[in-house]
This record gives sequence, C-alpha cells and structure tokens, in this order.
Amino acid sequence: VFISMPSAFEALGNDPFNFSMGARKFLAVLFYLTLILLGIDSAFSLCEGFSTCIKDSRLFKDVPREALIGVICLVGYCISLVGYCNDTGLYALDTVDYYINVTMLAVGYMECMSAGWLVYSQEQVERIGQTAWYTALGSMLLASLLVPWVGLGIGGYSENAENGTAVGLLLGVAVLSAGVVLACRSAASASDRAWTSGAVLHDVLLFNVEKLRGEVNGVCGSAAGNWSIPLLWSLLVKFFIPPVLMLMLQLKLTSQSFGDYGGYHQWYQGWGVAVAFFPFLLLALGALAPWLYDSFVPEKEATLAELLEQTQEAAGNSGSSTDVKSVEAGAGATEEKASTARVEVTV
Repeated sequence: VFISMPSAFEALGNDPFNFSMGARKFLAVLFYLTLILLGIDSAFSLCEGFSTCIKDSRLFKDVPREALIGVICLVGYCISLVGYCNDTGLYALDTVDYYINVTMLAVGYMECMSAGWLVYSQEQVERIGQTAWYTALGSMLLASLLVPWVGLGIGGYSENAENGTAVGLLLGVAVLSAGVVLACRSAASASDRAWTSGAVLHDVLLFNVEKLRGEVNGVCGSAAGNWSIPLLWSLLVKFFIPPVLMLMLQLKLTSQSFGDYGGYHQWYQGWGVAVAFFPFLLLALGALAPWLYDSFVPEKEATLAELLEQTQEAAGNSGSSTDVKSVEAGAGATEEKASTARVEVTV
C-alpha cells in the first residue's frame, strides 16, 4: 500500500501511459480515500458485531447502546494508542496480524467441524446410537490431524514432499474408512438394519449436515426465491475443508517464521502470540467453568431451529408489509385518479 502503489502511480507518468502529474495525484487521492473509507467501514462492522453480542447478554441488556459503543470505542482507542500509534507500532500490528491469521485457521477448522459433525448431533445419535456417532467423529478428527502431521513429518519442505503427501493421504483415507465401517456396524446393530445399506451410510455420514442444509434452504434457498445450497457444500464442509484447514494450520505452526516472524524482537512475537491466542484461553476457561459466562448469555436462548424459524417469520412479515404498502399505494393512486376525474366532470 505505501510502497508498491506509490511506485505504480509514479510509473503511470512514463510510457505507454504518460499520465500527467495532476491525473496521478487525483488517482492517488481516490485510492487512499478508498482505504480510509474501507477502514471506517471495517471499524463499523467490528464494533457493531461485538456490541450487539454484548448488548444481548443479561449483564449489559439495560445499558444504553450508545454508552456501550462509546466504551468499546474508548477501550479500542486506548489499546491502539499504547500498542500501535508509536514508532514501533507497525511492527506490533504486523506481528499481531500474522498470528491472528494462524488463529483464524483454527477457528475455521472448529466452525467446519461444528457445522459438519456437531450440529443436530442429538437427532443423529437417536438414529445411529452414541457409539456410532463418537466412532465416526473420532475417525474424522484423527484423520484430519494425522494426514498433515504424517505428511509433513515424512516430506516437510524437502524434495520428498510428494512422498509425504501420498503417505498422509493414504493414512487419512484408511483411518476414516475404518472408522466409518465400525460406525456403520454399530449403527446397524442398534437399528436392526444391514450395515452395508445406503440408509445406514447416509445416517452415519450425512444425516446431520443434510438436515442443516435443508433447514437453511427452507429459509433462504429456493423457498425464498434464491439458489439452493447444493449437496457439494455438505461434502466439502464435512470431509474436505477441515483437513485442508488443519494442513494450513500445521504448515504455519511448523514454519520457520512462527516464533520469529519478520525477524522482529521477541517482545513483538510475544505480543502477537498473546493477542492471537487469548481467545483460546477464554475457550478453555469456558470449558472448565462454563458458569462464569452465564451473565454473557442472552436473556432468551434459542436453538438453531428456532433461529431459522424466526428468520423465516421475519422475512414473511417483511414481505407481507411490502404487499400491504403496495396495496395501499395502489388504492391511493386509484382514489386520486377518481378524484381527478370527478373534478374534470364538474368543470
């Protein structure tokens, strides 16, 4: 942004472009004004998302939204003033950005596992049994962890990378296949069905994520006049994306830059790691003592099905309101035309 783009604007003054100095200054002003507006827009979205979650909690439900947003902005301003608005702030910001990207890979992995394997797990357990469900989930977790670990352990960044990739993929497929077979046998014994039947295989592998896809399509898919989410989404989010994200995460964790990013001082490395991995500390705290977060839970809790139903009702009410307004507008226009006709007749 501050090196490449100025060089590009300067190059526009040479052949074959031959832009004048005034034109290049105008483009530079537009470009950096765009960056400023994008930054303001990002600040709005970040602040609004965080403040909405806080406002919905039991602890801050009675706090005025303006005061809550003011406190959030003040805290963010103080952190930026101390950590980033100084001579070495760019180093700290660059380091935090690098380690947060590592954290986001782990967050994406957990989100895919939640959407692909944990959602509607109670309904799936009722169909296949608890043993089958844990076996299928455990085999996927083990496979997604082993594939990059074994592959990088054998090949790494050397000329044997292809061998490591092949061995890792074969091991992952073998572990997942063995787990699926054991899960199907357990599910079949719990429901008196043949473990080789397609129904058992569907219940073990795709029941929960397909139910989620159907619920979402019923709210914002073809039922709402949009394109429906295809079956490919279920396959990707359940079997393909988690191991890919785990591979990217392990590549980051084992790279030479992790812990020594940019050659910066260890103070910057520690600051980046502390900021990026602080959410995992909160996650562990919630797992050990979940009652600590009771005050941050919304006053009225809702399941995923209830949230989807509320979204559908809101969309229906919005459509109904639009139809009513259209009818009222049409009636008003008809009445106006009738009045005009009566005036013309009278004249």
